[in-house]
Amino acid sequence: NYVSEFVSNYDIENIYNTYNHTIEDYKQAISDIKKSDKSFYRVATLDNSMYNLGLFMGYNSINYFYSINSSLYQKLSDDLQNSKGFTNVEIGTFDNRIKINSLLGVKYYVTGSKINLYGYDLEERYKNNTYVYKSNNSASFASLFTECISEDDYNKLNGLEKEDALLKYYVSSKCRK
Repeated sequence: NYVSEFVSNYDIENIYNTYNHTIEDYKQAISDIKKSDKSFYRVATLDNSMYNLGLFMGYNSINYFYSINSSLYQKLSDDLQNSKGFTNVEIGTFDNRIKINSLLGVKYYVTGSKINLYGYDLEERYKNNTYVYKSNNSASFASLFTECISEDDYNKLNGLEKEDALLKYYVSSKCRK
């Protein structure tokens, strides 16, 4: 009876649609965001433990495919001292730091409880304690920076200083001091 050891299809869909039973109207919230916003954006949650859910539900998240990892994700995570990053999921939630999530294009947070999220306004509340917060400060898909910081100067900064630097500059070994 080996097959009975697996989770039924209904249970898996229910887990995905309710973000592991923590955001009851998650599927509806994602569907509404996709219908109303045709721009490039990313969706995040306070807990990014359901990896590749964006792929399954057809939206952009800060999660990614395990099979397409770049070493640059790990470098960025290490540079910014991301406590939520680990080997297979370097980005994690980036400690829900607003600045870096803005650079990553996070425009929406979907949560299972009402929170105060700096820089985000409550966009919609669903009946089953599902909340959608929207930022008007998220970076566009392609952001252009005209000033640079040298790699040497960048590497001397701590994680939060590097985060601030990435909001202002691009990092280059060819940057002149």
